[in-house]
Amino acid sequence: MQYHKIRPGVSKLRISRSEFIKAYNEIPILALHPVPLRGQDAVFQLEFYV
Repeated sequence: MQYHKIRPGVSKLRISRSEFIKAYNEIPILALHPVPLRGQDAVFQLEFYV
């Protein structure tokens, strides 16, 4: 599994699993958006808005 921190219009930075878990547990999540991958019904990405 890959984790990225994206700042719209600025950068997309790959982060470690531990950095993702820390952010997930400590930063308030405002929204969650599932993003389906074209042609793969059982695979999708999740976007967390903080």
